[in-house]
Amino acid sequence: MNKRLLGSLALSVCVASSLPAFGYERDTHYYLTFYLALQTTCFKGWESWVLASADWSQDHNPTTASEISIVEIVRNVLGQRPHVPNQRRWHAFMESGSEEERSKRQEELWARVEREDEKAKQLVYLGQLLHFVQDSFAHRGYEPGLGHGLDTLLGNDPDMLREKEREMDMVRATLDVLLRTCDLLKRSHASKEELEKRVEPLMDMLIRPGRFSRRTEDLRAVRRNAHRINQAIEQSARNVASHCWATAGLIPDPLRVRYDKSGEPISLTAITVQVDASRCLG
Repeated sequence: MNKRLLGSLALSVCVASSLPAFGYERDTHYYLTFYLALQTTCFKGWESWVLASADWSQDHNPTTASEISIVEIVRNVLGQRPHVPNQRRWHAFMESGSEEERSKRQEELWARVEREDEKAKQLVYLGQLLHFVQDSFAHRGYEPGLGHGLDTLLGNDPDMLREKEREMDMVRATLDVLLRTCDLLKRSHASKEELEKRVEPLMDMLIRPGRFSRRTEDLRAVRRNAHRINQAIEQSARNVASHCWATAGLIPDPLRVRYDKSGEPISLTAITVQVDASRCLG
């Protein structure tokens, strides 16, 4: 193995061990998803809580996280196709020219939502689908294996809200799935055009173009965005279904949804107990 390859391998291992290839950060996968679900006027507060929590939880279970191991990094550096099923199944990492595979997987995830009759499980499935849809924008152009590790290391993490056109496309795709679910449930909802008009000023506040030089700057931006989305929910409470989080001006912490190796939720009872114990059942 030549020096150049050894150098690449060493750098890859450093990146992989310190910068896992998650999807969009918590401000998108949880707070923004929660906000968009409420704005549809179709989902109740507790339903928005569950589906947004399921979306966020995809990155926080070893069974569904975007896995990277030293073995896969070596395969990637050697130019071999890495075996990283979670990246394909849950985080929309695909080889160049594999849009058909991405679309097929998205429809498979939609079919789970469509077939499920149990409400809590259906909401969890919806959250998992939304995670995949959102990641398809953050991860476009990155192949399985190392993913966007190097770009993240160099201050250009695609999981941050940085590009207006891309982020609005992601919002539209998220709304498409939410409204498709509203139609499935035979519930009335706000129009997509109205929702886009409502959310665009918020996105202008959340997006920060350019590169960040340190990970701490990324994390500060995520916290700032979470605060701004909380404010947006409080200000728009009169426009959405009644829920005490809006009047309190604070979105609750996400529920921790746990998944088995096949991606099936295994903590539905615990989730139901937490929802029932909450004061916010609107």
